[in-house]
Amino acid sequence: MSPKPMPAVVLGEIGLVRCLGEWGVPCVVVACNKDHLAFASRYCIESVVAPSFDPDCRETLDLLLMIGRRLGKSVLFCNGEPDFLFVSKNRDLLSRYFLIDLPPEKQADLLVDKGLFYKMGAEYGFPIPRTWQPNDPGDLEKMISEIPFPCILKPMQQVFWKSAAFQKQYGVGIKAIQAKDAEALRTLYRDIWSHHPGVLIQEYIPGGDDQLYFFDTYFNARSEPLGYFIARRIRTYPIHCGISTLAVTVHDPAIAKAALRVLQSIEYRGAAHLDFKRDSRDGSPRLLEINPRFGLAIDLGARAGVNLPMRAYLAQLGRSLHFKEDYHAGIKWIDTKSDLKALQCYRETEEWTLSRWAQSFNGPKMFRIWSARDPGPALTATRRFLNRQVRRWIGGPPTKTS
Repeated sequence: MSPKPMPAVVLGEIGLVRCLGEWGVPCVVVACNKDHLAFASRYCIESVVAPSFDPDCRETLDLLLMIGRRLGKSVLFCNGEPDFLFVSKNRDLLSRYFLIDLPPEKQADLLVDKGLFYKMGAEYGFPIPRTWQPNDPGDLEKMISEIPFPCILKPMQQVFWKSAAFQKQYGVGIKAIQAKDAEALRTLYRDIWSHHPGVLIQEYIPGGDDQLYFFDTYFNARSEPLGYFIARRIRTYPIHCGISTLAVTVHDPAIAKAALRVLQSIEYRGAAHLDFKRDSRDGSPRLLEINPRFGLAIDLGARAGVNLPMRAYLAQLGRSLHFKEDYHAGIKWIDTKSDLKALQCYRETEEWTLSRWAQSFNGPKMFRIWSARDPGPALTATRRFLNRQVRRWIGGPPTKTS
């Protein structure tokens, strides 16, 4: 009888939990939200609510150290920016009790801080858009004549745009904001800078949302890739500047070549999620950012034939693995709730009709929340939705159900 697999400790989303659980690896899930849907997964053997993933939160660190001492050397995963920053900043203590495969701390800081990343990218000759980094509105005036329009504004770190005040004004999940001319740029920059001064300006790469791609991979401790997959975004929410609501796996040699060259040139190790946009002017892929962690739709790769979290798990336990190149193209990943919101916006801009939207789901597909093999998260989400509707109908405050 084979021994039971070592549990993995996951600071992440349901997709990452399923990548491990469906291959027999039980997961201890740690999240700051007690209603985190991954807690409802059949693969979650223990749910742990942490107070915060602020890197200086000693209570969360003590909680993880306690789990690590109890489990032994288990593999620690993260796939959000706040939890990645927490693990990276506390890696010395956490690595005593966990197997952690991250890029070196200095390199991790360069990748998370987009201002530092674009400076590094320019030095290495990465195919990145032109970028400007004013320190304040006065500094912007000195460089505004150099900036082509339209342009986009982006945060130095995504966590800078996570505040309730910012999201109330600009929306949840927004990754960039477009300015059509100099006056719009001045107004937007002043307002966003007042929320947080870490703002950069970038040239707009022409092309629709369906010209956005992501590349997920895992590099071992010798900076060797153990596999990758590429997906093309079909729709996003918020539209034109948000996260994927519908994506499909593709084979794209130009993007694969560019991504592997970039990561190998900096001797990368660990999980990585790279965003690209194909420039409609010349068809070349332009690198938008590198995230030193697995992406939200990491389970799309597993469905297509390359389970990167599982390969990372085995590699950290000492298994010798070869590079896996093959995966199936044409598999779709759908975030139903966000895609319905996106549809309303796309219909207003006349980019998508209802009939074309319905046809876009044809072919093999999977869903962010629903899974026939792991229905708990979807059933929990449905129960909470119905509870909110009933409470709204009878006029009482909504209650949360587990």
